[in-house]
Amino acid sequence: MIKKLKRRRTILHHVQKDDKKSIKWCPSIPHCGNLISVDDGDEYREVECACGKEFCFSCTLEAHLPCSCLMWASWSKKFRDESENVNWITANTKSCPNCHKPVQKKGGCNHVTCHCGHCFCWLCGEANGGSHTIRRIRDHTCGSYKEDDKTKIEKAKREIFQCTHYYNRYKAHRDSLKLETELKNRVQEKIAILEAKKKITSSNDLGWAKDGFSRLFRSRKIISYLYPFAFYLFGNNLFKDGWMKKQRELKQNLFKEQQQQLEAMTERLSLFLEEPFVGYSGDKLSEIRRKIIDLSEATDNYCRRLYDCIENDLIGTIQIAPYRSIGLEKASEP
Repeated sequence: MIKKLKRRRTILHHVQKDDKKSIKWCPSIPHCGNLISVDDGDEYREVECACGKEFCFSCTLEAHLPCSCLMWASWSKKFRDESENVNWITANTKSCPNCHKPVQKKGGCNHVTCHCGHCFCWLCGEANGGSHTIRRIRDHTCGSYKEDDKTKIEKAKREIFQCTHYYNRYKAHRDSLKLETELKNRVQEKIAILEAKKKITSSNDLGWAKDGFSRLFRSRKIISYLYPFAFYLFGNNLFKDGWMKKQRELKQNLFKEQQQQLEAMTERLSLFLEEPFVGYSGDKLSEIRRKIIDLSEATDNYCRRLYDCIENDLIGTIQIAPYRSIGLEKASEP
């Protein structure tokens, strides 16, 4: 599993050309020096390195299921910096009419050029060219109100609201994951104290709690990634697959139903794991134990059903890693 950095050149020398897709370096920062391997032709995997780094083997970005690599790369770029959050984008940029990426105007001139090379007018969004140029603006009517301006404004507002909707919910679940991780650490500290006092052995008495947290973290991560997934599949033109309007609505409703069921079950599991069960005894502890075990199993089942829906009914030819209820695959040695 582990190949140290000092042997990097030697290892790469022996890696065959055909093996390069199935062997990659762990993308950890600082670099751990570990070389990761998967079976040939099976690069769509989420793996965990021996150093603890979890990542997508295909694109080497963080593990991002059920988003495809293109979805996650686009989402990460869109919200890479805190200074580039939705509110800042809304207040300081406009969407390029060609590539639809946010553009910031850095000068006083209202003729701007996007990074994609497209030139357009900051006032009306029309492409520059012909009579609509910097030197000649004959018949240029940006300052005149047109009836369709209202439609354009409403469309822009909908796009901003849509983007804000998905981002805020994605961030809310990521924040919940951080708080639940802190809760798990506090529970583990209490378990260690009880073990020291010989009152419990965690492997026998509270192993179900550890499994419950594992299921909770797995489902919470998946739920957070469902929002960029839905943003690009249903609310963005990144993936155009020829769905008719009615078919698109049916698929979106099917996805929402599966998503809501998983969210509801995950929240219930989180609620019971917040109980101070380490301090309980007797019947009360047995009741909490049974509920957490049942909810852990149910949450896993809902995750599986959601993945089946995504793979069989939604994404078509888009390739993603398969769902693994026990967590990410441990990295193997090439």
